[in-house]
Amino acid sequence: MAMKIIPQSLNIRSLILENFEQAVLTTDPLEKDSLIKFLIVGGGPTGVELAGALAEMKKAILQKDYPDLDIAKMEINLIQSGDRILNTMSVDSSKAAEKFLVELGFKIWKNVRVTNYDCGAITTNSELVFKTGTVIWTACV
Repeated sequence: MAMKIIPQSLNIRSLILENFEQAVLTTDPLEKDSLIKFLIVGGGPTGVELAGALAEMKKAILQKDYPDLDIAKMEINLIQSGDRILNTMSVDSSKAAEKFLVELGFKIWKNVRVTNYDCGAITTNSELVFKTGTVIWTACV
C-alpha cells in the first residue's frame, strides 16, 4: 500500500486497525504475529514520521484498546536503501533521529532493498526476509 494523499493515509490507518482486530480474533499464532508486524519501506520523512506514529500508537493506545494482544510482540521495521535515514537532512540530524527511533523499539535496516513481495513475504537484496501483514511503501514519496 502506498501513501501519497490523505485518503490513502486514512486507508492505511483503517488497515492497521483492521489487522489488530483480526489479530485479536485469530487463533493461529503465525497469523497473529504477521498481523502485528509492520514493514515500512523508505527512510525519508514520510517513512520516519509514519514509523513514529506507529510507535506512539504502540506506546499509548494499543495496549488499552487491545488488552488481549501481547503488544510487546508488535514489530516496526523500517527499510532504507541508503546508508542512513533522513538522508536529505544533516548527518547529525539523521543520526539523532535514528537513535530516537531505535530507543522507541524500531528495527532499522539500512542498505537494504526490497526485491520481491509474495503473499506477505518480503525478500530483499540481503538475507533478510520479512513476513508481515502490513507493508507500507513510502520510498520516493
